Amino acid sequence: MAFQNGARFLFNTKAERVIVEEGVAKGVEAKFTTSSGKAFDITISAKVVLLACGSIKTPALPLKSGTRNKNVGKNLRLHPTTAVSGHFKEEIRAWDGPPQTVVVTKFLHSD
Repeated sequence: MAFQNGARFLFNTKAERVIVEEGVAKGVEAKFTTSSGKAFDITISAKVVLLACGSIKTPALPLKSGTRNKNVGKNLRLHPTTAVSGHFKEEIRAWDGPPQTVVVTKFLHSD
């Protein structure tokens, strides 16, 4: 739907800084990397700037860009977790079926 409404997408591009003028995001300075690995600095002007950098880097990018708004990152909440891996005879499809999150309390009160 975004594309049908005029949005354009740049792949292999990393936002480095949000351009802010008079308190309003007006664009992004970014680094575009070609398929051969050559990098170019680019500037993108936009009517709307949307950040989707993940839970850690989304608040970090405007702060890195000089934004000083007390609400940036204010509601950041993290759910600490760990990864476990192993070798199995059968194929494991983590994206198929119920979520792979569990709680084990068997050893909760052990020494």
